[in-house]
Amino acid sequence: MNVRDTHGGNTHQFAARPEQAVHFRTVLRNSVLPTPPVRRVCEIGFNAGHSAALWLEGTQSQVEHVVSFDMLDHPYSAAMQQLLTALYGEKRISWHGGDSTKTVAAFAARVASGEEPPCDLWYIDGGHGPVVAEDTVNALKSSYNGTVVLWDDCTRKWKSPLEAYRSQLAAGTIRHSTALPTKIYMKASGNGFCAALANVSRTRPSLRSL
Repeated sequence: MNVRDTHGGNTHQFAARPEQAVHFRTVLRNSVLPTPPVRRVCEIGFNAGHSAALWLEGTQSQVEHVVSFDMLDHPYSAAMQQLLTALYGEKRISWHGGDSTKTVAAFAARVASGEEPPCDLWYIDGGHGPVVAEDTVNALKSSYNGTVVLWDDCTRKWKSPLEAYRSQLAAGTIRHSTALPTKIYMKASGNGFCAALANVSRTRPSLRSL
């Protein structure tokens, strides 16, 4: 089913893929970051809430808060907001509705000013056109050195996410890590993702400041 993405364009609907969920949970569990592991996840693309639930689900999840950016203009999105709030509590997830090129840029400005803490993990799954490059830049502006960055649909089928990932790698603003699966392609679904660590000047804030 085609739906509007975070920029009002058409994209595929996010579907829960068991293999991808396993990979993402592995990223959360593995200590690719200094102790403690991922606590604050930021994602572009809420849609029906599959990814947000993945970050929050399970007793082993150490994610304390998910910050989600999406158009939030679908009836099922509102229903999923209510469900996730009921399941995980209103303090564990927050939403920013509207065009992500604006909402994530505003969020990055608040991180720069100290009003918001940076993200431990960014999941970029919004618009799949050229705007993903801008989403990536704004995500990195609200990251610290070592933030995990994941690009969904980072395959030849969806060229823009792959190009955004390659561009930042060439620029040196992200780096590979032996603790992360650099590129995963799932043949059965034709889907895949890329992973890297942010290579930026901001240091991880202390626990008390989060």
